[in-house]
Amino acid sequence: MTARLIDGKAIAQTLRDGIGKQVQALKAAGKRVPGLAVVIVGQDPASQIYVRNKHLACEAAGMHSPVILLPATATQQEVIDVVRQLNTDPAIDGILVQLPVPKHIDSKAVIDNIAVEKDVDTLVASYQRAYDRLGDALCFVVAGDGPRAAAVRAALPFAIHRGFLGRPALADLYADADLFVFPSRTETCGLVVLEAMASGLPVIAANEGGVRENLRTGINGLALPGGDAAAFAAAIEELAVDGQQRHAMGQAARAFAVARDWERELDALEPLYASARAGSPTRGRVPLERMVAEGGLR
Repeated sequence: MTARLIDGKAIAQTLRDGIGKQVQALKAAGKRVPGLAVVIVGQDPASQIYVRNKHLACEAAGMHSPVILLPATATQQEVIDVVRQLNTDPAIDGILVQLPVPKHIDSKAVIDNIAVEKDVDTLVASYQRAYDRLGDALCFVVAGDGPRAAAVRAALPFAIHRGFLGRPALADLYADADLFVFPSRTETCGLVVLEAMASGLPVIAANEGGVRENLRTGINGLALPGGDAAAFAAAIEELAVDGQQRHAMGQAARAFAVARDWERELDALEPLYASARAGSPTRGRVPLERMVAEGGLR
């Protein structure tokens, strides 16, 4: 692949201008504008500059952008309390905890308290429905941690709860699983879906966000309406009972994932940037047939 120069500043400005127009359209329609809160602990000079630039970019786009300044002496619990308060603020759509934080604060513990919208309600309801139908014939596993982890454990006493897993442990879990359930409606790039596919797992996921770039319903998994717990439960039962279909989808998922390499991704990215600069953004998708042909069935 030959190297190509991309004007990053021009592309970034085009994207900012587009976001600004969308925010103005929300205002004109009488709707709430997006909100990004930034939490900074201490007086690190580089962090101060970085946060100020973020704040100015949000203001230029017309977004709500509060900055919460905490002293370097703030305790870890005090920082977590601020994050939890922001989780419940209806004006805030995103939370950024600026790193680094002072050494006495565990940054992972703080970030784990940011409520990422993975739609655990749909996961819980679908697991309960599937368990009512299939009982102990299936082994239900929940991986991940966060503010609602205790409530999920209480709602799903029949499931195995693994908590936060590092990459090696997560790879082992993928290898032991038969299918992957992912109801999140806010995923951006859908990397976790590709990770599951690379392990040969058919994916049951919400047909929203970045997941749509990788999931081909009926081929490498099942794409379902977001928030539809009944549909998720039915899909779990369908693939749990139909081993032949599950195996075929797993093979197609593996073939799709191994064909997604960096060269192809970058080749597909440049025309998307060019399209964004021209003011006519398009969604790029590589046909599954090409992926299977190039990747082969493993």
